[in-house]
Amino acid sequence: MKKRYYYGLTVVVLGCVVSVFILGFKVHRHPSIYFPEGRNHDFGKINEEKEVVISIPVENRGRAPLEIKNIKTGCGCTTAVCEQPTLQAGDRSRIKVTYRPYDGPGDKVTTQIWCDTNDPRNPVAGLVLTGTVERAVSVRPQSISFYYERGTASKNQYVQLKTDRPQPLRIERIETSSNKIIASREPDMKNIVCRISFDPNSPAGIWQEEVKLSVSVGEFKKTVLIPVHLMIQ
Repeated sequence: MKKRYYYGLTVVVLGCVVSVFILGFKVHRHPSIYFPEGRNHDFGKINEEKEVVISIPVENRGRAPLEIKNIKTGCGCTTAVCEQPTLQAGDRSRIKVTYRPYDGPGDKVTTQIWCDTNDPRNPVAGLVLTGTVERAVSVRPQSISFYYERGTASKNQYVQLKTDRPQPLRIERIETSSNKIIASREPDMKNIVCRISFDPNSPAGIWQEEVKLSVSVGEFKKTVLIPVHLMIQ
């Protein structure tokens, strides 16, 4: 009786071991994408006039060939390509990411990358990249809002422009998206300032306008866009 019991117990244990072995083999025999340095990466400080390139390692920790079929980016300022799009088991490659700062007032940037793969557990593997753009011209505030009743006097708001460079900062040209917005250089203030107001006779409604400033710092030239949110009742 005891022999039968131990025999049955042995069969059950061996069955479990074999099942675990087979299951483990099945789990790991497909490709498996892995980023040894994680999925969040920091560009660090980025000069506004230059592009930055980083290289992100990627591995295949599965037992079947890994295919990185397509790489998409979250904006036109970012490009990415995998140096070796097909990885055998245990192979490593790198994803080369190039970021070119876009023209804008913001300093903090975040962009994303999505890799289409044949890894059944990660058919779309995402990466998040952040950085800080050192802009030749800083703009504060970065947008303007007006909320007024139609016909009331328009109040002025001011946008200040600064540079840390030794060359002088100049506003070469000021344009507005429509005649609802009035913008001019403020001559009586110490810093470079653009004064923004609106036409009090503008029709009632919610309007999304913008002021476009063509600025220069020495030989460097750029366009600064300032969104203006206008709500007139």
